[in-house]
Amino acid sequence: EKISLKRIEQGYESGVLLNYLGDAQNQLGKIDLAYLNMKKAHEMLPENTVIEGYYQSLQKKVGKSDVSIIEDTIAAVELPEKIKEHINQLVASHVNDSYEYLYAIDAYSHVIGESNKHTHYGKIRINNQTGIEKNKTLYFAFNQQYEEAYLNYLRVFDANGNLIQELDKSTTFISTDSDGQTGDDDMLINIPVPSLSVGVEVEYAFSKENKSVNDTQGLIEKVFVSSVTNQYKAIVLTGDIDNVLVKKSPDVQQHNIADDLVYWDFNNLPNYKKTPYLPDFENIFPWI
Repeated sequence: EKISLKRIEQGYESGVLLNYLGDAQNQLGKIDLAYLNMKKAHEMLPENTVIEGYYQSLQKKVGKSDVSIIEDTIAAVELPEKIKEHINQLVASHVNDSYEYLYAIDAYSHVIGESNKHTHYGKIRINNQTGIEKNKTLYFAFNQQYEEAYLNYLRVFDANGNLIQELDKSTTFISTDSDGQTGDDDMLINIPVPSLSVGVEVEYAFSKENKSVNDTQGLIEKVFVSSVTNQYKAIVLTGDIDNVLVKKSPDVQQHNIADDLVYWDFNNLPNYKKTPYLPDFENIFPWI
């Protein structure tokens, strides 16, 4: 390891030398460093099958997968103009909470003979150090066997609404979803949030698209409730919606925009705290 590091310091960095360095660090148990250097070696020598194999084995050791599986662009499901107008007017109002959601929106596209799509939009305001700790990494789940995934954007704004930084996608990584089921294809996109500090707002959009063509829309169940302050939540459905059966509680508002566009929303979601005897959410909170 020392010899490789010294040669790199002298200006002789190469894919082969980084491979030697990663190998040495792996032998020393420095798995994270070994992974980073082998990743760089693989980027410099992508055709080298030995380095590629070593890189893939280290990915498994550190619980990471190749981010190339989320590089194919998926266009976000568009939001209705009325929702855009509404969320653009939302301002943080609960500064005593560690953080708050200004909005959380799920938009679904169902067109018969095409792949179903789903985009999740969100915006968070950070109010104190606890809020920073709870949001320094964002996570989005998908199933790599059945779905393609793509991070449309992540932007950080200061308290005056000025853009501070956008996401450097090279900082993201994929890990397995520790959902208690082994051997499945449930994955997590891990997104370290840049320039996170008290007073900033973070907005993001993440999309998933089924790998197969769909003639039906799968079951969607949502409850309009949150463990932290959430000013606005909406469910959007676009496409062939005539054959979709919808049930909801009376207090969820329905907005029919066009023959192929409808959405449901709720302002200022009720909060809940975990208790041992909390009844089913659908019995006490708005739902669709």
